[in-house]
Amino acid sequence: MNLRLLLISILFIPLGSWAQSKKIAGTVKDENGVPLPGISVQVKGKTTGAMTNASGQFEIDAPLTATLTFSAVNYNRQEVPVISISQPFTLTLASKVNNINDVVVVGYGTQKKRDLTGAITSVSTRDFKEQPVVNVQQILQGRAAGVQVVSNAGAPGGEVSVRIRGNNSIKGDNNPLYVIDGFVGADPSSVNPNDIETMDVLKDASSTAIYGSRGANGVIVITTKKGKAGKTSIDFMTQFSSARVLKKLDLLNAADYALTANANSAANGGSPIFTDSQIENFKNNGGTNWQDEIFRVAPTQEYQLSIAGGNDKTRFYTSGNFLNQQGIILNSGLKRYSLRTNLTSQLYKKLSLHLNAYAVRNEVRNTGITGRDAPITQSIAWAPTLPVRDSKGDYTLNDPVGSISFNPVALATDQRRITHNSNFATIAGLKYEFVPGLTLDVTGGVNYANVQSLTYTGPAINSARQASSSRGSSENIGIQNTNNLTYSHLFNNAHQLTVTGVVEYQYFTLNGFSANANQPDLPWPGL
Repeated sequence: MNLRLLLISILFIPLGSWAQSKKIAGTVKDENGVPLPGISVQVKGKTTGAMTNASGQFEIDAPLTATLTFSAVNYNRQEVPVISISQPFTLTLASKVNNINDVVVVGYGTQKKRDLTGAITSVSTRDFKEQPVVNVQQILQGRAAGVQVVSNAGAPGGEVSVRIRGNNSIKGDNNPLYVIDGFVGADPSSVNPNDIETMDVLKDASSTAIYGSRGANGVIVITTKKGKAGKTSIDFMTQFSSARVLKKLDLLNAADYALTANANSAANGGSPIFTDSQIENFKNNGGTNWQDEIFRVAPTQEYQLSIAGGNDKTRFYTSGNFLNQQGIILNSGLKRYSLRTNLTSQLYKKLSLHLNAYAVRNEVRNTGITGRDAPITQSIAWAPTLPVRDSKGDYTLNDPVGSISFNPVALATDQRRITHNSNFATIAGLKYEFVPGLTLDVTGGVNYANVQSLTYTGPAINSARQASSSRGSSENIGIQNTNNLTYSHLFNNAHQLTVTGVVEYQYFTLNGFSANANQPDLPWPGL
């Protein structure tokens, strides 16, 4: 009898433990009361976890005896015992401040972190030094709270969306304003990430007011590297990496596809599309896995040589960079060539010079092919019963069952959409100190961007079986003059006063043209 009671007690122990669990729903915010997305909520010592959504909300089941941990990049980790949590639950997560004396670029000046009242996040070169980032947006991804980075195409040089605290407009542009070394409205693709010293993200009205309506979607201020006084340093960096598809879709093989096509035809009163001998051949020899045909292991190689140094009066930084990143889809990739020179010099006791100049050329190939006629879309729709090429060596053109588009391999290789984006910019200025604390900085900048687009579409992916070709060109010239008068003084070692007056002028001009032609068997011009 006692043994029976003991067994019953043991059986009910798991039920008793399960009954002691608790479902917790809550919200995580920062010190300013703004919801924080992407915060990791974990049951300490377990694999159970959740992430906060765009509104900072989460839900998780945890034992009463457990402890929840809340953590994210740039925020202090916090632990909360489950038994102490009451509903509704709201947690304030404090941001990390490594050094309250760190200087942050704000508008047309700088401030110390300890003096900031606006919502500003800083990312420095040490935060991504060991990672193979190839564009500005990758630096921000996961490193700046309240900033969402989404790759729209997933391809090298493809379009990337950056949203600071969500979308602000239904129809308008939601991209933030980029300011690079003082040039307002610069193109982020013109910056080599290895040349970046800091990125300051201005997120709220008080931070972005200086830029007016242009800063409505937030402002990202990029400061590139400067030389340091002392011994000249020469650095050479090289990186190699590769990318591949982590998981492919599990689709019907050729034999099952043929059987399904026949069954569908019979259900609609039609005759079989595939014969028994064809189906048997598919069973023995298989068909075409179109995902295997269009995807590849894509290597990336990058090289950079930089020279930095200077003395008490003059400091310089010069770099050259080459990037070759292949896409995981056949015939896609990105090449980037960049040169940069930054110079600061104390010409006289009260007069100093600063100069930033760079040249960047991006060559993007076949990364903007999206929609129904994209190779990825057709690789899951084109019949696995068809070969890549027919007996004559030409691309198979007609899918008698499934897709209404074109051969996926032909879509990847029988067209070329190439964009050459060349960007040249120089911004230079003189800074004069009238009396201690009163300075005038007069800066002028020129930004020249030239985009050449070359497109060729072969007859294999044209419904009229004709080749077509097009050419487009655009030229954008931007001129900026900024006059910044600043007075800054510390009174009695306790009260800091900074007054800034700015007069700025910008001028942009855009010219472009395009042309296209259609002709049977039009040859690729080789451009």
